Amino acid sequence: MAIVAGFDVDGARITFDALDSESGEVSRGRIDATPAAVARWTERFAGRAIDVAVEACTGWLFVCDALVAAGAVAHLAEPVETRALRGRKRRAKTDREDARWLRGLLADGRRALLRARALRPVARSAS
Repeated sequence: MAIVAGFDVDGARITFDALDSESGEVSRGRIDATPAAVARWTERFAGRAIDVAVEACTGWLFVCDALVAAGAVAHLAEPVETRALRGRKRRAKTDREDARWLRGLLADGRRALLRARALRPVARSAS
């Protein structure tokens, strides 16, 4: 995986944490929670493989659809399982920490993640 990222979707914004697995560079920030903003975010990594972990909460579907449309692989994280893997909270939870945690789960290949592409219903033609 060239780019491994975690997206924490929270209403009108997405907090991201992205690791370039080749250079080791980490980038963090926020983007608008819109398909256009997700597409612009993926454009910065043009020509590279992009894998993004997204927690299955409000807004995950449009985010995963936008990632897949832009050529990235979206991985859906089950919230209950990601919480169980994290264990007891020792400090306040933040969007930034959640994005980093999701990226770490994806990079480590944890089982709490599923490919969102496989979860999308197949479009049927009208007969």
